[in-house]
Amino acid sequence: MAIGKAAVSTQLIERVARQLGREVFEVPVGFKWFSQGLGDGSLGFAGEESAGAAFLRRDGSTWTTDKDGITAALLSAEITAQVEADPGARYLRLAKALGTPHADRVDAPATAPQKQRRPSDTEDIYKIYVESFRDEAHLKQILKEAQTTVDSALAPAQRAT
Repeated sequence: MAIGKAAVSTQLIERVARQLGREVFEVPVGFKWFSQGLGDGSLGFAGEESAGAAFLRRDGSTWTTDKDGITAALLSAEITAQVEADPGARYLRLAKALGTPHADRVDAPATAPQKQRRPSDTEDIYKIYVESFRDEAHLKQILKEAQTTVDSALAPAQRAT
């Protein structure tokens, strides 16, 4: 089974997949892109920022929810009880072995002309996702460079005189 990952999800997912010898199926933003793979069982896990979740029923069929944090929290509690280990401590061990991600997201207002240049069919904002496995300073450097690049790409075209 492959591991599904949205383009904006942490690279830590890819590092875990590599360690497990699993293929990564990367998709654009949106849990909908995982539906076929979760339904047919070709994806064993899918991670996306909106907190959508899919779980296997006891009969092996898929049960998919939309932004159902309660189910994920219950699953986390069950895992904690079964393995008698804190999920946070397990994450820290995983990050120590594979790298600690430093991540941020910036939501900036998008004007109508800017939105027309890169339509998203959602909010009147654009989002910049950044991640570094070095440190916070590197993360801020990447964010600054990304913001400059996006601002330049969304700037009105200059007319030749």
